[in-house]
Amino acid sequence: MRWEELNSLVSHSALLSLARSYSSVESFLVNRSKALAAAPAHGGLQGGGAGAGAGGVDACPGVDAGTLAAVEAVLEGCLAPQWRSGAQLMHELRHTIQVLPTGCAAIDSLLGGGLREGTLVEVAGETASGKTQLCLSAAATTAYRNEAVLYVDTTGSFAPERIVQMAEAEAAAASSGAWQQAPDAGLAARVLGCISVLRPSNVYELLVPLDRLGAALQQQQPGSDQPAFGAAGGVEARGARVGPRLLIVDSVSALLSTVLASTQHTQGTALLTAVGRALKQLAEQHSIAVLVTNHVTGAGPMTRGGRAGGGGGSGGDGGASERGISAAAAVGVGGLKPALGEQWRPQPHMRVQLSMSESQSPQSGVRLATLTASPLQACGQKLEFRICASGLV
Repeated sequence: MRWEELNSLVSHSALLSLARSYSSVESFLVNRSKALAAAPAHGGLQGGGAGAGAGGVDACPGVDAGTLAAVEAVLEGCLAPQWRSGAQLMHELRHTIQVLPTGCAAIDSLLGGGLREGTLVEVAGETASGKTQLCLSAAATTAYRNEAVLYVDTTGSFAPERIVQMAEAEAAAASSGAWQQAPDAGLAARVLGCISVLRPSNVYELLVPLDRLGAALQQQQPGSDQPAFGAAGGVEARGARVGPRLLIVDSVSALLSTVLASTQHTQGTALLTAVGRALKQLAEQHSIAVLVTNHVTGAGPMTRGGRAGGGGGSGGDGGASERGISAAAAVGVGGLKPALGEQWRPQPHMRVQLSMSESQSPQSGVRLATLTASPLQACGQKLEFRICASGLV
């Protein structure tokens, strides 16, 4: 965390003094912690330099004890999680957190209505299973509602013409019962203008913009005179809403798998954790719905088309198939599981795995979506959807 991020919360003179003594907020907190540990049990710290001689803790000249205590209180409110009651969380869920539709009714049903603000959702699947189509659909649906979307395209799969095609289909559906159906000549420009696209070539080019986005949003306060982050990478006034509504990374595994598999990268796991932490912090601290895609790998001895537990039919094991719940959901679908290993597995709040329909050809556009991780619904539920010209139905 940077000192300048506290401009609106701490006096300018105090910030200058703190910045001269400590290179970052984290170094200040470490030194204060050491000073508190070294202070007498009933004494405490007196003044900015009281801890200077105890345990090698640096002094902070020009900052009195009251200001230091105020700064610590501000940092506690910014960085430390606060206890909240279940009633508060329920009220927030019902009245504050918004749910963004993906444009696919089947996926929305599995996710409990759609993409929730503050939640990181992963969609895993093999090639041509519909991952990118779902990302494009979610982006088009959100942008059609004039909400800002950040689209991180790591594979070169972002297709503006497909976005417009999906938005036009949504506009046609919305006006199907209207008295007049005049075409919206500016629909393409309006929708694409709400989407900012980033194309990083490595994990560092992903982490730096995410860090900058978090810092920019941290400085923005609802109702302030400063402009908020807007579409097309610019800024605009958005009233109480600050920042993008939806962040998409398609795909996260395209960047992370290279550093995890390379023997030249000794910090692969640390980079993976850093990406997951950055995405979750953006989601939770700034009420952004985050959607990422991941590829799949073989799930142990299971093979494509195989079944866990020896059950028949499309539901996995025989007993669970009647409830629509597959025993294979815990380890994967159809012998395949999300990639990036155990270190990445707990990062998403929810996970949906897409697969080919075994009853129909890939050309039919029919795909299968399986809920494999969710705090809202029973995992293992499966629904079919179809990829067509108008989107995902």
